[in-house]
Amino acid sequence: MDRVLALDAAYPLPLLPSMLEKFPKAIEPTRWLPRCRPAQPKNSRTRSFGRRAVTSGNGWTQDLEDEMRGILRVIKAKDEQEFLTVGKLVLNLNRGLAVAGPVLAGTAAFAIVFIGSGEDGTWASGAAVLGGALAAAVNTVEHGGQMGMLFELLRNCAGFYRKIQEDIEANLAEPDVERRERGEVFATKVALKLGRSLSDLKQFRKMASPSVQDEDIKEFAGKLF
Repeated sequence: MDRVLALDAAYPLPLLPSMLEKFPKAIEPTRWLPRCRPAQPKNSRTRSFGRRAVTSGNGWTQDLEDEMRGILRVIKAKDEQEFLTVGKLVLNLNRGLAVAGPVLAGTAAFAIVFIGSGEDGTWASGAAVLGGALAAAVNTVEHGGQMGMLFELLRNCAGFYRKIQEDIEANLAEPDVERRERGEVFATKVALKLGRSLSDLKQFRKMASPSVQDEDIKEFAGKLF
C-alpha cells in the first residue's frame, strides 16, 4: 500500500481521487517509492576494515565508501539542485503565463465594446487586436510549449537523483557491512544509473573530504540527464 500511495503522489494523473497541485509553493523531487526506513541497530557483530582491505567477501572497502559519500555530496550539491532550480524558473514562468493569458483575452474583449463609438473606437480596435494577438501568443507558449509537462520532467529528473541518494544512504547507514548490498554490484548499479564507468567513480573520492567546499565542485555526477 505504501508503494501505491507513493506512485499516486508522483504523477499528475492519480490512482486515487486526488491530483498534484498545478502550482506548488515548494518544489519537491518526485518520489516513486516509500521513504526508506532508517536502519535499525543489530546485535550482530559489526565488521571493520582497513583502507584497502576487502570485508569478508562483501566487496565494501574504505575507498568504496569514500566514493559513495563523494557521489552523494555531488548529487546533492549539483545534479538535484540544478533540476530544482530550473524547475522553479519554469514553474514561475508557467504561473505568469497562466495569469497573463486570461488578462490579455479579457482586455481584448473589453476593448471590443468600445469599437465604433466615435473617437474611442480607434484605440479600442487597436487594443482589441493587440490584446487578442498577445493572448493567442501567450496561450501558444503555455500550452503548445507544454510548460506544465516540462516542469514535471524536471521534477522527475530530480527524483531520479534523489532515489540514488537514498540507495547510497541506506547502504552506508547499515553498520554491519555483511548486511549491505554487495559492494561491487552496488557500485556497478550506481555507475550505470549515472552513465559512467566504474573507473569514473574514483574521481569522486576526494569530494568526501570536508575540506572541499560545495562551491569548488564543478562537475556533475550524472551524464544521462
